[in-house]
Amino acid sequence: MKNFDIKKNIPAYIRNMESYQVGENISSDYIKLNSNENPYRIPKKIIKKVLKDLKDINFSLYPDDFSTQVRSKAGEVFGLKSENILVCNGSASILSLIFRLFVGNNSKVALITPTFPYYNTLLKIQDANLVEFKWKKDFSLPLKEIRNTNFDILFLPNPNAPTGHRVDIKSIEKLLKLGKIIVIDEAYYEFSGETCISLLSKYDNLIIVRTFSKSQSSASLRIGFCLANKMIIENMDKIRPINNFNIISQKLAYYILDNYSSFNENIRKIKKNRTFLEKEIRKRNFEVIKSYGNFILVKPLYKDSAFWYKKLKKRKILIRYFPKLDDFNLRISIGKRKDNKQLLNVIDTIFKFEEIK
Repeated sequence: MKNFDIKKNIPAYIRNMESYQVGENISSDYIKLNSNENPYRIPKKIIKKVLKDLKDINFSLYPDDFSTQVRSKAGEVFGLKSENILVCNGSASILSLIFRLFVGNNSKVALITPTFPYYNTLLKIQDANLVEFKWKKDFSLPLKEIRNTNFDILFLPNPNAPTGHRVDIKSIEKLLKLGKIIVIDEAYYEFSGETCISLLSKYDNLIIVRTFSKSQSSASLRIGFCLANKMIIENMDKIRPINNFNIISQKLAYYILDNYSSFNENIRKIKKNRTFLEKEIRKRNFEVIKSYGNFILVKPLYKDSAFWYKKLKKRKILIRYFPKLDDFNLRISIGKRKDNKQLLNVIDTIFKFEEIK
């Protein structure tokens, strides 16, 4: 029907919600420091193994729906049984499944802000209620407020995005003792060295989300994991889209897990570059939150954040600007040393040539 009123058939809370905004992806001649991507590629030996296997694959057949080999290999690497592991098309898909399983339109979803904005998008899709807490000034958990507030499920990135700070495991265990579903998003854990995996055997209400997009350099192939109690995994499998993890990603995930230590050198370089950038950008009149991720969150002491975002973009350097955040609202991904130096050189140029007066 030409005059069919589509609007009436789409829920108002969907029509009125804002879309999640990913980092800009303009062209290859930009230095891209806005999406927390890994600047180093997957080791060639892993790519060679994947390409060799692909020659014998019949692409007309569906992939293994349960990603059996990947789950088994992940169990070996993570020290878990395969029944405690779900592999899916990126951690965003894992998060979506968690919301579908545990969050209804009357549920109360707790977030400690600032946090990963996509949680809020998923919350609105479910028409759920937001229970918002704020980080303390020292970025510790507001445990007293959390204990005294009713909620159903809490989502916490650790290290946190976009601030980059981390929460100690003892504090997370205090959250788990509240008897609520606690989701710990460990997208950046390799850059901090702390994980909650040891708590899975003690707490059935713990869910850990992992991704290979960051430290394993696989953002374009969307590889995500959920680590949790067997019953949670079984029920997530029930609502998971069938055949949702393609054969190429399965092959790559398997060989990454089989060569897990091969990424240690790239992780070491990113951490070293992070320390370098934190130190150097402070010298250029920016305040920096100590980060345990592959990014830093900064506040300019001269001009506002919009000024720096626009000036850097004009010079083909992309960083992330969060206008809704207070003070610290420029996020810079850690690039290769040469990219970090180019960023600093451009900042120096902006200072030098009459742009700040």
